[in-house]
Amino acid sequence: MYVFKSYFIIILLTSIVTISNAQNARQRVDFVKVSTQSRGIAVAANNDVWYVTSSGAIGCWSNGVLKFEKPIRTSDTLDYRSIAVLDNGTIVVANAGSPAFLLKSFDNATTFVEVYVDKRPQAFIDCIYFLDDKYGYVLGDPIDSVFQNLTSTDGGTTWQNVDARFIPKAQKNEVAFASSNSNINELDGRIVFATGGQSGRLLFENSEGEEHLAKNTPMLQDSSMQGIYSIDISKINNKIVIAGGDYKRQTSNRKTIFVSEDEGASWVNLNTKEGPSYVSCVKISPINSDIIITGGNGLYITYNAGKSWQKVSDENVYTLCFDKVGKRVFYSTKK
Repeated sequence: MYVFKSYFIIILLTSIVTISNAQNARQRVDFVKVSTQSRGIAVAANNDVWYVTSSGAIGCWSNGVLKFEKPIRTSDTLDYRSIAVLDNGTIVVANAGSPAFLLKSFDNATTFVEVYVDKRPQAFIDCIYFLDDKYGYVLGDPIDSVFQNLTSTDGGTTWQNVDARFIPKAQKNEVAFASSNSNINELDGRIVFATGGQSGRLLFENSEGEEHLAKNTPMLQDSSMQGIYSIDISKINNKIVIAGGDYKRQTSNRKTIFVSEDEGASWVNLNTKEGPSYVSCVKISPINSDIIITGGNGLYITYNAGKSWQKVSDENVYTLCFDKVGKRVFYSTKK
């Protein structure tokens, strides 16, 4: 009897130590600030970190050192908010506002070539996303109730408008937000767009040449500056996390973070008293279920799928991204 109890205690203590060690191992995430005034950050295949700024510049960090920051084009002062770095080394960037430009570099940002321009006064690009080195997508604000939706099949060298018949009509005051270059993602190879304003919907690409499937969400969506600001989808289990809230009331943490494990059919609210309020960007670790979110009141991480949140920084963080192996998080702040 005493032998049994001894073994039981040893097994129990071993289990506790194992769980504790596993938790500690998952918490070894380094946070690295790479820029200010940047709403677009991307990590290359070699883990170099690229970013664009609101003053027309592009920068690159390598092995923890800033290699350079320079104007994207001579005397360029456009508000660049979107960037994609492909595995073959090419870079695609976009500005917010009109005229709307898409630029591509074939030589590690030494020079950029204009590959698309939209001079309509309403043009406003919100996000760039690439599935791989060939297939790219752009989401822009609606014009005449149709979201600007561009696709590329050659790595961003040429861009085509998606047939408006396939894009659900934008609802009243529905927009997309250019807060962190993160309102496009993919689910099993299908592109998913997230919207905001007086609507917070997910638009699922239909690969059969039919209209995209639109799904409502419980995200806060009562006025023009509310809705979904960011979406991420786990490449491990297809879990969808959406984040946003009210840009004008950034201290309210009501209905700003949700998770779905059934492709948006149902949602669980991840807001807690100690957690964040308005969220500009959300990212899921590429190696586990850890979630990191940013916003006006700081940078937070959860190690238990949103049951509780730990504050990492009080800084006003615009955007962030994981490295390719989930060990480091790179972020940009307002100041």
